This record gives sequence, structure tokens and C-alpha cells, in this order.
Amino acid sequence: AGAQFSLGYTYTDAKLTQDVFAPTGGATPVALDGARLPGAPKHAVTIALNHSHTLANGVLLTGRVNGYYQSGTRNAVTTSPRINVGLPPFQIWNASATATFDRVSATLFVKNIFNADGVTGRFTEAYMGTAPAVGYYGNGAKDLITLPRTIGLALDYAF
Repeated sequence: AGAQFSLGYTYTDAKLTQDVFAPTGGATPVALDGARLPGAPKHAVTIALNHSHTLANGVLLTGRVNGYYQSGTRNAVTTSPRINVGLPPFQIWNASATATFDRVSATLFVKNIFNADGVTGRFTEAYMGTAPAVGYYGNGAKDLITLPRTIGLALDYAF
């Protein structure tokens, strides 16, 4: 019973240490020395707070809140501005409440409380957009995003 708090910070300076060339050859590099690696934020912060309390009838109640923040990232390591674009920073917050009695527990949870669209990858319109000159009139541009707000109930039984 009681409260627990944790805080974490990560600094990552993930960069290429030399030019990268296509495996099929060529004199022009597809990525340059010093380019940031895709999907690797420079800064990430995690925070969590748990609080537990046992009721007189023996039921253990546990509440949890946690958050995650990451700074902006790059979509790709290539030199192509059609593919290598910046992705904005985002944060995700979650919460849950658990009641445990003997070997049974029930957890009500909310993931991504504020329904943040944390973009983790992007197919740009310049790369996947309409191209009538080659007979493509669709648009495959899209963002890959984090899990949307999700509310659920989990029931557990320990054998």
C-alpha cells in the first residue's frame, strides 16, 4: 500500500557516422554522414504515479497514471525531401484503476486519454500522392499514428 512515483529521461543522439550508398551501387549517397536516424527522438520523458490502498474487506485498490513525451523525429534517413520530413513531438497519457481480491482482479483502463495523434511515420503526398502522368489518380499519403483513445476492462484470474 502507498504511493510510488517514477520519472525517466532519455537523450539519444542517433546519427549516421558515414555516408550510405544504395546496395545496387552508384556514386551519389542516399543518406549523408550526420543524418539523424528515423524514428529516434533526441528527448523522451516518462512519468508514472501509482497509489495502492487496501480496504477493510481485503480488496486492494490500485490507481495508476502514466505519461510519455517524445521530441520531434525524422521520417527517414534518405536525402530525398519527398520522404525525409520532420515529425512533430507528441505526448501520450494513460490511466487505470484495479481492484484485486484474492486471485481475481478487475482493471478499468484508458489509454491515450487525450486521443493524441502521435505521428510515428509518414507517407507524404509528394511521395504517395496523385500522379496522373503515370496513370495514378489515387492518393496513398497517410500518417502512421499511435493507438487512439482506448477504453477497456480487463479481468484476471491467477491460477
